[in-house]
Amino acid sequence: MSLSPLLIDTYRQYKRGTEKFVQWLAETARLTGTVDDIFIDNPDPKKGGRPKGKNRTKAKKSVQSYLVPVKDFTRLATAVVATINSQVPTQMIEILEDVIQARKSCAEWFLANQTDADDTIKAHNETHQFFISVLQEVLQVLKPMKLKEKESVRVENESTDTNGHRLANMFEYLELEEPTESEWLPDIPGHIERKVTPISYKIETSDDEISFAIYCFLKGATDIRVFVRRTWREYKSGNITLPTASLTMNAALKMIENMDETFRGTFPQFKNHADILNFIERGYCHAKKANSDVEDDFFAYKSDGQELSAETMLCCHTTDLLYRFFLSVKEPIYNLEHERLSLDEVALIKCICHLSLLGRFGDMDYNQDQVGRAISIMCTSGNAYTWIVFAVQVFWDTRRELNTELWLGAKALEGIGYWLVLCLDEYLGSEGLNKIGNWHRVHRDNIVKFKEHIQCLAVEDHIQVLIDRNLTHNERKQYEFGGFFLYRNHPALCGLVVQSLLSAFHQAGMNMAGDQGMIMAAAHLYNAAHQTGFLPREVKWVDMDYLIAKQGDEAIFVGGRPKTGREFVSHFKLAFGHGIVQFSKDYNPARSRNYKEGFTRSFGKNRRLLYLSEYAELLVERKSKVGKVIQSSSASRDINIMTDMLSTKFLDTEERSEQGGMANPSPRKSNKRNLTAVQRLMAFKNALKQDEYPIRFNAMSLFLRCIRLLPRIQQDCLNNAPLDYPEAHCSSGMAMIAVVSRLLADSAGVPQLSPSRFSQAIQFLRETIEREGDAESVDTSACLAAFDANYGEDSDEPEPEPTFENPFEDHFSI
Repeated sequence: MSLSPLLIDTYRQYKRGTEKFVQWLAETARLTGTVDDIFIDNPDPKKGGRPKGKNRTKAKKSVQSYLVPVKDFTRLATAVVATINSQVPTQMIEILEDVIQARKSCAEWFLANQTDADDTIKAHNETHQFFISVLQEVLQVLKPMKLKEKESVRVENESTDTNGHRLANMFEYLELEEPTESEWLPDIPGHIERKVTPISYKIETSDDEISFAIYCFLKGATDIRVFVRRTWREYKSGNITLPTASLTMNAALKMIENMDETFRGTFPQFKNHADILNFIERGYCHAKKANSDVEDDFFAYKSDGQELSAETMLCCHTTDLLYRFFLSVKEPIYNLEHERLSLDEVALIKCICHLSLLGRFGDMDYNQDQVGRAISIMCTSGNAYTWIVFAVQVFWDTRRELNTELWLGAKALEGIGYWLVLCLDEYLGSEGLNKIGNWHRVHRDNIVKFKEHIQCLAVEDHIQVLIDRNLTHNERKQYEFGGFFLYRNHPALCGLVVQSLLSAFHQAGMNMAGDQGMIMAAAHLYNAAHQTGFLPREVKWVDMDYLIAKQGDEAIFVGGRPKTGREFVSHFKLAFGHGIVQFSKDYNPARSRNYKEGFTRSFGKNRRLLYLSEYAELLVERKSKVGKVIQSSSASRDINIMTDMLSTKFLDTEERSEQGGMANPSPRKSNKRNLTAVQRLMAFKNALKQDEYPIRFNAMSLFLRCIRLLPRIQQDCLNNAPLDYPEAHCSSGMAMIAVVSRLLADSAGVPQLSPSRFSQAIQFLRETIEREGDAESVDTSACLAAFDANYGEDSDEPEPEPTFENPFEDHFSI
């Protein structure tokens, strides 16, 4: 699966918008026949001489290309206005306005940071100003001829963040995949038109394109950086959990990496972040010295109330630290001789030292931690790409944001670890599981290993284990900074570990319950009890109601909830793999190859339960929609795919909700949402927030309650109605399913040889519900409150957001 176009960076969107406008302007102007002298042939330098053979065919199919000088844009616009028969499309005006806005913000940034003494820098910045002035003249010429259309497109694509700020996407009106005529025109017979050789019009390239690309890249990366810091503020205030903040940060860093790779692919002369800094310092502006003509309170970055200096935006201090202490030495070891470092800088360097060990000892992708991966790649390649610098900077921002609450990440990991171990101990200590099918015999060893894995990650210091296992006694002293040092200083890593453990536990519980069908059988019995009136409506099994609501009536009951005795039996059998032919009018069970001694066997497999967690469900692929898990998915291996799929699913659900649940967004429409990286991250974070409760719901414990309830019902039927529940078919562990099926037939009025046991079964069910019907819901809520800082205590009046500007001491050289 390729990277979605939703993650395209601002510069590429700008280029596409500019190219679209120039193509329209040139084509429209040339139709007037008054501006042909403007266009300059754009020959391909690779072509030489007359093409032969296959090259001649390719040459015929090639697009003729012309360069359009910027200085002639106004003349082209004047020709369009003077002779055009229809008005200027609204889209072209919107493109032009956004291109001007983007260019102006770039020019203002470089202008404010230039020095009076550098004539070269002034000349480069004057190029920006000239291009902007030409575009503004063109806009003045074309805007009066703007076609009046409903302004509904832009409104639909707008959204706001948690602070109410508009997050409209620049160039949001651009179509990523334009439909062909065959998709919307009927087939009309007619003559075949002569093919016209396509002509391409391109703007003349200039030196300031590089500076503009750098500005777009750094501005987009800083937008993401600010968003991540605000996400950690949400965690600190109790609005989201630790895994939600951690996964959002991880996805954000991956987006910055994608942007960096795109930038370096377009401009390969920039090998690392230092090359970008040198270009800015020497070629266009001075990050450390603002123009004297600009007001004193100028900042390089201004957005949504945050104002950051050029040094903070460019991560100058972080770059300096990486080059001094890691890229200039053979081994990244903290040296106590650096007495000029602050305590904050010392902690950062120690964390990077431990992260480097993960890559060194083969744990480079440790829970897909992007910070650790960045450090590993930096130490291996000896290069600090821009995304690596930003990864370290975002990590440092997180430490500064949480400050005295950094330890809460390690506390949450330890708490979740102990809770999961207790849950697994409950399962491993349950008696008689080996008599209920093969699942428990086959998977028991895996459950034991999973428990040991949790203890290794959450209870033991994993980094210290690596140090003791791989380093000599003398080497250990250089990396021993105290117990659980990395966990106490890297909350994002703790959150990723917590999410991976919760996902694995959730999958194990749902696989267990879905494979054996105990929860499914209990759900059908619970529904029949309500529908027949044997169980009052006010007696609710809260945990089962939640699971049914998440799965959907169609998945659990094979359609709507059955309401009559006959429907109880048919829907139950369909859910457990019986063929629908059994319920036809002329069906003769005695002639079926599945009929034996009065008992009809299931020919197919029972329906599996889907994971309650959307995140966990996206980690796997199934044999069918409600089938068995067959392998891990591409989303489990690629952060980009997970971010794209989970956020798209969230947005589709939101759209259905807004339309009353009736609409089903088409895949094509979902894929064409042209969102900014921050908007995509916003949707991803909100999807994870919705998933915080489901992924902690203990389906394994609910399964254990069901296998304590159903054997009790089974034994009662065997003891008191042996003729209706023969031991040959109803005494084994998995025969609990057959017992429920016969109880439902009993409720439907099927003649029984013994007194009905249905009412007694419902009495057992009621006792279970009244005793522990909401146990898992209470436990899940307690888990959320106990292991995440201040969760659910979000203040009605949030604390005013402070500046994200780096501390004053960062502006001094080391």
